[in-house]
Amino acid sequence: MLGVLLVVALSVRLYAIDRIPAVVFHDECDDLVNAYQILNGRGPGFFGLDWKPQPAASVYLLSWLMRLHASVFSLRLPAAIGSVAALIPFYFWLRRAVAAPAALLAAGLLACDVWYLHFSRVGWSNVHACLFLNAAALCMHDALRTGRLRTFAWAGLWSACGAYGYAAGQVILPAVLATAALTLVRPVVPRKRLLAGIAVTSVTAAALFAPQLPSIVSQWSRFQERNRFVFVLAGENQRLPTFEQIEIVLAGFGRKTVQLFAEEIPVPLIEERPDRYLRVDHGALARPTAVLLAAGMAVSVTSVAWFAAAWEWWLVLGTSFFFTQALTIGSLNGARGLMIVPILYLWIGLVLHLTWDACARLFRPLTALVIVAAIVLAASTTRQYFAWVQSPALLEALEPAIPIREFPEWQAYVRQWIAANDGFFNLDMYAEHRRRAVGQPE
Repeated sequence: MLGVLLVVALSVRLYAIDRIPAVVFHDECDDLVNAYQILNGRGPGFFGLDWKPQPAASVYLLSWLMRLHASVFSLRLPAAIGSVAALIPFYFWLRRAVAAPAALLAAGLLACDVWYLHFSRVGWSNVHACLFLNAAALCMHDALRTGRLRTFAWAGLWSACGAYGYAAGQVILPAVLATAALTLVRPVVPRKRLLAGIAVTSVTAAALFAPQLPSIVSQWSRFQERNRFVFVLAGENQRLPTFEQIEIVLAGFGRKTVQLFAEEIPVPLIEERPDRYLRVDHGALARPTAVLLAAGMAVSVTSVAWFAAAWEWWLVLGTSFFFTQALTIGSLNGARGLMIVPILYLWIGLVLHLTWDACARLFRPLTALVIVAAIVLAASTTRQYFAWVQSPALLEALEPAIPIREFPEWQAYVRQWIAANDGFFNLDMYAEHRRRAVGQPE
């Protein structure tokens, strides 16, 4: 059944992916510019930094696809495949705590979540962090119970993969090591074995990420550009007393936690646009999803048995949320916070498990109602996604952008420009080219 779910999830993602969203927005365009530069021998090295600036590995993957077929479909295909692949470790991670039907239904609901689906059908590389976090957490969960050093090594490998991608992926290693460190209090395997495993995870991740370090160290100031912009304690806040800085961070943590469940998310008067990533007028999560999440979290902290199963979820969520949200400016940010979405659905799986179990004990055919309810919710959130992604509000938020119908012309001009010039080509330069082409004044 998991295979069927993966096929359905991929089909939802590939449906009209080259037409919806109806624009190729600036982040997608900038990734493509880097990819075209690589194809022309003018881009960053594989272990260099891309335009964001972050490790260039993700734009190399894009360049290989664009070499095969330069199209909007190829641009958005990696996110579609990566988001579906992430459902596999998610299912098995959740399966460690709940029965198969609940894990399968939770994976289906995650596949159709509006927030998750949005990043699964565009050219952003953020969604790959979900795959690497789920895989690393699954391996660490198993390693802490078996003591197998090779499983610890796999946790390190997936953590390193995350560090090569979107910036939030750099949180994966601290998150899984935090769960390992806390396990030292009451270990399942001998402490010496556990300490050896933590060392194996750390060394594996460090060794695999080591080739990237020279470019980061040599371009440290550039590498930190984005972090300096979004860090909540930058600017005037860095001169505040430590106590006030702690207050700012804790206030941000609380405020964004509320926004995670709220029906509306404020759009701050800063350059960041949360409405590019989330439905700010309808909430980050659909209302039934938020209710299920709150119920699952409540159960996991009021039941000793379920807390024993869910404490790892809490630690991974808290670590990820702290670094990607509490330490950053603005409102709840769907791009930086994307990798927490699968973690949230672990608690939804818990509720589905309890509901399924209750129905089975009362009258087994009632479990069919759980399946029907999950399908109805998945269909509803899918419809909500397609309505939102085609709305004028989102298309305006994604500006500057290139309409899909103009993409071939933009692509041809950019590739021609890159073949003859060094430097970076952005959408402002293309807009100037278009004005000159039609004879409009600058």
